[in-house]
Amino acid sequence: MARDVFISYQSDDKECANRVCEALERQNISCWIAPRDIPVGSEWAAAIVEGIQRCHSFVVILSSHSSSARQISREAELADDQKLPIFTFRIEDVEPPPGLLYFLSNVQWLDAFDGRFETSLARLAEVVRKNAAYPAQVTKLRVPPPAVSTVAPPIGLPTGRKTATLRIVAIAAICLAIALTSLWMRRPHDAVHQSPRFQPRRIDTRPSGSDGLAKAAESAARAAAERFLNYRDSGDFQAAWRELTAQTRARVPEERWIRSAEQRKEQYGQPSSHTIESCTPAAEGMFNCAVSSTYRQNLTLQETLVLAEERSGRWGIVSDKRIPPK
Repeated sequence: MARDVFISYQSDDKECANRVCEALERQNISCWIAPRDIPVGSEWAAAIVEGIQRCHSFVVILSSHSSSARQISREAELADDQKLPIFTFRIEDVEPPPGLLYFLSNVQWLDAFDGRFETSLARLAEVVRKNAAYPAQVTKLRVPPPAVSTVAPPIGLPTGRKTATLRIVAIAAICLAIALTSLWMRRPHDAVHQSPRFQPRRIDTRPSGSDGLAKAAESAARAAAERFLNYRDSGDFQAAWRELTAQTRARVPEERWIRSAEQRKEQYGQPSSHTIESCTPAAEGMFNCAVSSTYRQNLTLQETLVLAEERSGRWGIVSDKRIPPK
C-alpha cells in the first residue's frame, strides 16, 4: 500500500525519527519507517527497497550520526533513482558526508535545531502536501463516522427502555456503517485507481537491464553483510550465526561457531568500528565483500565476507575469512 513519506535515519536518531513520523501522521500524512513497517520474517534490504518504491516523498533525518551511516546514502540513491522529492530535516547544525551530499546538495533543507523543531515539522508537513502525488492511495481510504441515530423513542416508554432502545439503534447504525465501509473497500477501484501503483515509476526511473539487476543485488548483499557485522561485532553471536546461509549453518553448528567467535574476541578484543570497502561479484548469485575492522591500539584486520543468495532477495553469509591484525 502506498505511503506519502519514507523516513530515512541513523539508528542513533530513532527517537527523533519517531517524533517526526508521529507528527506527520497526526496531520494525515502516511509514513513508512523502519523497523515498524518491515513485515516479520522479511529480508531487511528488500523491504527497504520496496518501501521506497511505495512512497511519494523521501525525508532524511540529518545529524552528526549520519556521517557514519552508509545505509542512508544508499537509501537516498534509491530515492533519487525513483525521482522522489527529497527533503532534509536537520536536527543538528552539520553538513552531510560526501556520499550523501551528492543527493542532498540541490534539495530543500529544513533546520530543526536551536528551538525550531516544531516550526520545521509544520513546514515539512506543508511541503509534503504540495507534492503532486499527495495524498497517497492509503490516505484516500476513509472510514465514514458512525451514523448518529435521530429516531426518537416512542412516547411513554419507561426511562430504562428508552436507554436500551437508543443503544440498540446506535449499535445497529455502527454495524451498518462498518459493513458498508468494508464492502466499499473490497470492491474494485475505478479506472483512476486500477493502474499499477509502482510500475509506471519503475519503468520511467529504475535502472534497466543487467546493470539494474546487478546494482540491486550488490545493495542487498551489502545490507546483509552490514547486518551480520553489526551483530557479530556487538557480541550478539546468536543473531550473527542466523545470518549464515542454511547450508553453512548445517555445516557449522551454532555452538561451534559461537565458540570460535568468542575465542577470536578473547584474542583480539571487540572491534571499535568496521568499514565495507567493496562488494564484487564472485559468481552467479555470490559476492565477495572486503571489510576493514579497527581494534584497540589502532590494530586493523582485513577480512572477506562471502555472501550467497539463497532465494530471491535473501542473502546469507557463506564464510568470513579473517587475516590476523597487524
